[in-house]
Amino acid sequence: MADEQAQVGSGSLGWLLRTPRPSAAPPAAAGAPATVPAAPEAAPSGTVTVVERTIVVMLFGGLVLGVVLVLRPLATALLFGAILAIATWPLRRMLVRAGIGHTATAVLMLLTSLLLVGLPLLAAAPRLAARLSEAGLRLEATLATLSAAPPDWVLSLPVVGSRLARGWQELAGSGGDLRAAMEPYAEWIRRIFVAAAGAMADSVLQFILALIVAAMFWTNGDTVSAILRDVVRRLGGAMATEALDAAGGSLRSVAYGVVGTALIQGVLMGLGAVLAGLPAPGLLGFLVMLLAISQIGAPLERFPA
Repeated sequence: MADEQAQVGSGSLGWLLRTPRPSAAPPAAAGAPATVPAAPEAAPSGTVTVVERTIVVMLFGGLVLGVVLVLRPLATALLFGAILAIATWPLRRMLVRAGIGHTATAVLMLLTSLLLVGLPLLAAAPRLAARLSEAGLRLEATLATLSAAPPDWVLSLPVVGSRLARGWQELAGSGGDLRAAMEPYAEWIRRIFVAAAGAMADSVLQFILALIVAAMFWTNGDTVSAILRDVVRRLGGAMATEALDAAGGSLRSVAYGVVGTALIQGVLMGLGAVLAGLPAPGLLGFLVMLLAISQIGAPLERFPA
């Protein structure tokens, strides 16, 4: 070993590999007390910790801001998908514990969501969009050729047809030029109906994207949860982790309440439509449930009033 060190030391790079020997201290004078070397000063750990956390928070905030700017067009689908995944997480956990794999669980839950909500929505949305566009064009044509007598389709409307026809005749017989008064609003009303049809198609697309995002969370949810909890713990400690758990529980409770209330409203609307003899009671109940979930409300229930 000594020969190898001598050979390394004699090489051109030996000076890089040599370990510097500590310099010998000068001998103390006879009878003088021994000198104790002073300990190196410790760095202020509290200040360093605060600085490190500040830098980490700033870097993390910049990263989050960049991600938000990039994913801004998909914000609605991402948020709805995350909410859907969090709300159904207990079911996913139960299926995984039953022996079903993560990918199989995600596929099963995705197919179930498509069968229960996606397919009825895809079947109803094009028809409703076409009806809205048709209603806008028909209303525009009616206002352009307005007369004192209401058209037949107004009289055929359930529940409110006779009231609308009577009000139509009263307004037409008031002496004013009804056509000239209503014609400027025809194009504006048609645009509203067309915009509503486009918004419905956009909602269907957002729902499909949200299901895809939720399926990603169902597949890799454990990894995402571990990373998120680790980041939150590093930034805020144990209290931040407890706050994250409380936020997840609150979100699930709110989602259960909203979906449960919407389901009850949809069932009641369907039963009311059956008792009143309205066409397509199942479709009406499903639409009311979707309106209640979207927090728009169920105005269809107020039409008979």
